[in-house]
Amino acid sequence: MGVEWIAITVAMAIGVIFLLGIARIVQLRQRFARESIIRLAYAGSCFGVDSGTDSVKSWSGAGIFVLTTASIQFKRYVGNGSLDIPLSTLIGIDEAHTFKAMVSLSRLLIITYREADGSLSAAAFTNVDCAAWMEAIQRQRQAILL
Repeated sequence: MGVEWIAITVAMAIGVIFLLGIARIVQLRQRFARESIIRLAYAGSCFGVDSGTDSVKSWSGAGIFVLTTASIQFKRYVGNGSLDIPLSTLIGIDEAHTFKAMVSLSRLLIITYREADGSLSAAAFTNVDCAAWMEAIQRQRQAILL
């Protein structure tokens, strides 16, 4: 009887976590519904952010990755981590397997941008179609520069 209760408790906990995850996805999707979405990845993952000498590891994690008409945004599913990169601050977009001396088995989309203080930062994202995202970002960037 003890093992059955443990199994039931674990199954219920997994169900609750799943439902909370779905609720977070819906919440984030509703937030982005107010903006003009060009491209969206529900299973995006931030591999890390490097802002000069301060490498911010707290950005790492799964979340929703969005290209809007004005910016690239990432919102973590768990916690309040978010990143908003205005397209006007973009310096470069690249693909690689390494970022901050870390190696990824999948291709990373690396976005380099200028912070408000003029310093350069870079963010790496995985679980996205790098070629399609690069094309969409370049196209939208050209559209706002015209």
